Amino acid sequence: MDIDMSALRLLEREREIPLDLLIPTIEQALLVAYHKTPGAFEKARAELDRKSGHVTIWATEIDDDGAPVGEFEDTPPASAALPPAPRGRSSCSACATPRTTTCWASSRAARASWWPAPSSRATTRT
Repeated sequence: MDIDMSALRLLEREREIPLDLLIPTIEQALLVAYHKTPGAFEKARAELDRKSGHVTIWATEIDDDGAPVGEFEDTPPASAALPPAPRGRSSCSACATPRTTTCWASSRAARASWWPAPSSRATTRT
């Protein structure tokens, strides 16, 4: 996965948010997302290359005694990324994210589509 560093630098200039604050926050968010993927290793860290924008997930290799012996790359494949925004729109209807990127609202809706509808029984208070 790659992050557009020019967009982060623009955010740094326009919103006056230092990259030294943005990058660790993004790394933490990516690590949280990684831990939600099937087969994720408990001890891992995310690393965002400040020059290229390339993101790598490093998982800690543990020996039989439970001691860390090293790290290995465990970055999920690009196919594990969120689905694109709905087609036929230039942007997401919930938050106006351009269709070329994926927003939280459209990915949440796509993941929630399997959830059963609320019960049709009305509850009344007496």
